[in-house]
Amino acid sequence: MPVLLRASAPLLAWGAHFFLCYAFIAIGCTAGMGETMLKAVLLAATALALATVAAMGLRSWRRVNGPAPSRLRDLAGLCGAGLAAMGVGWTMIPLWLLGVCGR
Repeated sequence: MPVLLRASAPLLAWGAHFFLCYAFIAIGCTAGMGETMLKAVLLAATALALATVAAMGLRSWRRVNGPAPSRLRDLAGLCGAGLAAMGVGWTMIPLWLLGVCGR
């Protein structure tokens, strides 16, 4: 199980970012938070998610030429980190282009 978790950790980080962004928008809009505050928190969450995914990708990048048993896991982690970075970016596009609370 730890082998599978290490290879899919970047995708789990992307999923957590996706869920937390949309949950925070729903709670923030219901509570009447300002749009500037919501976007600032989303920007901070995105920066944290991208830093986390980049660290996981860098770790896999450094280990991808290692011994044969772990090479596939590290390559999967590296590809997953690239996919997760694109996913975090695509998650933020509608949040920045559209109004956050839709008022």
